[in-house]
Amino acid sequence: GIARQDALLDLTRLTLVSDVAKNYFSLRTTQAQIALMQQDIAALREIQSLTAARAQRGLLNHIDTERQQSELNALAAQLPPLMAQENALTGQLALLSGEQPGALNALLQAQTAAPSAGLPDLSLGMPSEIARRRPDILAAEAQLHSATASIGAAKADLYPSIRIGAKFGLESTQSSGFSAWGNRVWSVGPSLDLPIFDSGRREQQEAAVNYQKTVLNAWKEIDEALSAYAAAQQETAQLAARTRNTAEALRLVNARYKNGLTDYTAVLDVRRRNVQAQQALAAAQGRLNMQFAALNKAVGNVPAKKI
Repeated sequence: GIARQDALLDLTRLTLVSDVAKNYFSLRTTQAQIALMQQDIAALREIQSLTAARAQRGLLNHIDTERQQSELNALAAQLPPLMAQENALTGQLALLSGEQPGALNALLQAQTAAPSAGLPDLSLGMPSEIARRRPDILAAEAQLHSATASIGAAKADLYPSIRIGAKFGLESTQSSGFSAWGNRVWSVGPSLDLPIFDSGRREQQEAAVNYQKTVLNAWKEIDEALSAYAAAQQETAQLAARTRNTAEALRLVNARYKNGLTDYTAVLDVRRRNVQAQQALAAAQGRLNMQFAALNKAVGNVPAKKI
């Protein structure tokens, strides 16, 4: 019917928007990594220059200079693949947006900072009703209503209410409520049992079973997406703390250098550790953003249609 066709069209639109989001966050993460790697390379070049000067004065072994040069070459070799990846992601976003190659280059040029990861805390889970607008559920529901129109099955009776991905003892997909609904071979909800359909057509029974399987699969996908999202949030928080620690270490070593208590090489070493911490954090923030996009896809947040 028309309702099912609309739901399937929404599924196509949801997949497209999800692909755009994932490519966008991947692009911004890549651009942040390029900028931070360039900072790391600059700091290492300064260290290598200072080490070479000391080696020439006989204060250091030339082996140290060669080791640092080798590290510098290895680090610089990582830049071209990242730049190629940036170009490929920009092109993919243009393709997904229906634009010509290069049309979005100016719009998607590198930002001064990576996107903020100020995203919601969903450790308490989400109500199962959040998934009712998923295109696949709407399509299965439309099919079921079409098959059961003659017996007047109420829409409200078809969809159980639980809490998905909940923590701290709240009801989750592992609760008895979930398994009881999912394991009833001929059940389509807390108040609608399939024995009602036993005297009906096979089409009614198959539509009901398909609806149940669709809902259970949706809940499974949302629960997994919530778990991955929570893990990404924890990783990001830990790496943010590490970045703050290295920033404080850099502040302290700069103060020591200004007071003549250490040399500039120590400052550059700590600066590199701070940049590397920022690189790890930027990568984690990118993964968090992409997990949030994946969660929105699992929930079925279809963008509003253009009028």
